[in-house]
Amino acid sequence: MDRLARTDPLTGTLNRLGITETVDRELHRALRRQRPLAVVAIDLDGLREINNTLGHHAGDQLLETITRHWLGAIRGGDDVGRTGGDEFLFVLPDTREEEAENFVRRMASSSPGAWSAGVAGAEPGDTALSLVERADRRMYVDKAIRRGAEDLRPS
Repeated sequence: MDRLARTDPLTGTLNRLGITETVDRELHRALRRQRPLAVVAIDLDGLREINNTLGHHAGDQLLETITRHWLGAIRGGDDVGRTGGDEFLFVLPDTREEEAENFVRRMASSSPGAWSAGVAGAEPGDTALSLVERADRRMYVDKAIRRGAEDLRPS
């Protein structure tokens, strides 16, 4: 029952409760042990358009496909959680920010769908909320840059 309460039924990843608890636990562990921790905020690009044009079943299939890709690429101690409709978090213990950025680039290059990401490394004095908010802000910058790049493509 506990596992079901913390798991997203569609993707099999942690749900908002599960991933929030994971960020909090891993942040405390990282700060106590003086080890790196990276959190990645992810937002799928174009899910709303897929749902509106092809239907929610197609959107659900995209969510399932992308999360399978992520789950196949992460290490054993890493976690993925769905925080909203098309929003996710990766929790990467023992990972420096620049390592997480490289990991995200590699995963995005082979991804079955497009997504925007923001990476934040834990810093002294961080709370789970401040760490996630920093990653989220960086994800929105990435999303804006990606949208701008799409707007500059020739017709």
